[in-house]
Amino acid sequence: MRQILCILFAALLFVTAPEASARILHVGPSRNLTLPSHAASAAQDGDTILIDAGEYADAARWTADRLLIRGTGGVHVRDKTYGGKAIWVIQGNDTVVEGIEFSGARVPDKNGAGIRQEGRNLTLRHCYFHHNEMGILTSNDAESHILFEYCEFADNGYGDGFSHNMYINHVGRFTMRFCYSHDAVIGHNVKSRAHETWLLYNRLDEANGGRTSREIDIPNGGLAVIVGNVMDHGLNTDNSNLLGFGHEGYSNPRRALFVVNNTFVTARGAGGFVTLPSSPADTVLVYNNIFAGRATPVSGATLLLDSASNIARRDIADAGFQNPGAGDFTLMASSPAIDAGSDPGTADGFTLLPGMQYRHPLQDEARPSAGPVDCGAFEYLPPVGIRQETSAAAQQLNILSLAPQPAQHAVTVSFRTAHAGPLQLAIHDVTGKRVVTHHHVAHAPGKQRIRLDVQQLRRGYYFVEITDGKHRSSMPMIIR
Repeated sequence: MRQILCILFAALLFVTAPEASARILHVGPSRNLTLPSHAASAAQDGDTILIDAGEYADAARWTADRLLIRGTGGVHVRDKTYGGKAIWVIQGNDTVVEGIEFSGARVPDKNGAGIRQEGRNLTLRHCYFHHNEMGILTSNDAESHILFEYCEFADNGYGDGFSHNMYINHVGRFTMRFCYSHDAVIGHNVKSRAHETWLLYNRLDEANGGRTSREIDIPNGGLAVIVGNVMDHGLNTDNSNLLGFGHEGYSNPRRALFVVNNTFVTARGAGGFVTLPSSPADTVLVYNNIFAGRATPVSGATLLLDSASNIARRDIADAGFQNPGAGDFTLMASSPAIDAGSDPGTADGFTLLPGMQYRHPLQDEARPSAGPVDCGAFEYLPPVGIRQETSAAAQQLNILSLAPQPAQHAVTVSFRTAHAGPLQLAIHDVTGKRVVTHHHVAHAPGKQRIRLDVQQLRRGYYFVEITDGKHRSSMPMIIR
């Protein structure tokens, strides 16, 4: 699965490259454009900027739309800021930034950021933000979508409680997948005021002994989907609560929180894992989580609390983790979390059952699927001799291939099923939201094919999922 993801990620880079009429600008000490700021001044809509490996004490303002800005090796921009705001101020729309390290942002207002996002829509992949007064700060744009994948945020914050590893303002949607955010300085590892916040398969902790406040703060409510994350709240943290929702008032359009298959751990002697204010949320669903430590699993007011199949242990050792002292929260064979989960249903068409899991550092892997789901962020993997049976059980339903890849008009899904009967096939976008559904596709056992029309889908990265109600299989897909 990991190899397939790598191949498709390489294809995605090709897919998202600008049209043939756009240019490729090279940046580096031996190039005509020696600094990123030189490329920012020269860039036109749709350009690709390739930055050679090296350190650049440089700040830039990017104004063109649809830019792909990529570091080709170890690229580190540091210690300078533009306009008293950030190392990079991005004012263009639909920007993609890949493989860049940002550090040392300092400004008079004490919120110097690695990136200040002022345009609409930003994607970050494989970036590293550390030791800034603010990791990243976005503007308020209800039409903007922010996506982080495989990024690390560490030791950002001025220390005043108002600056954080990331500060996502009132954008339309914020999605973070397979990222690692840790050791925010007094502030939060994740702070999001977005109308929709999707936190899928991330790790949040204080590996450096930091004084982080909350692991996740969603102060204005909205739709929040928190699935498959590991939150290890350290002994020195500045706030005893891990996840806060709505504590500054429900100013966003919705008040719905879904917390599913996360691993919550706290070394503090009190506090709360999931905390809400006295003003009630509309819907709070809490399923299949592990709550390890001396904190209250869920506190605060809600009109509808749907809570089931969670494992709560006040002694961390009783949760059955492999090596919690070393940050390994995968499960031992004796863990009470094994097979203890249940189906949490869906949120806005997105199945809440986890299909992936975070692998440290900054990697992803398919979550094994055999039998009832385990509680927490990780599915138990038995020893090799036993695992063969589990693997065989998982092959009751399996997607074999998608062709062509990348696809443009249609894609053929080849799969194998061990049973006759109805199947459901769905396509999910990068946030996990279902965008295509085929109900009750009846098939006999054996190898089968389904041809899907994908002309209505915008180009980008998707997942194809097929299920028979008991088993499921998924595979990533590129639309060109």
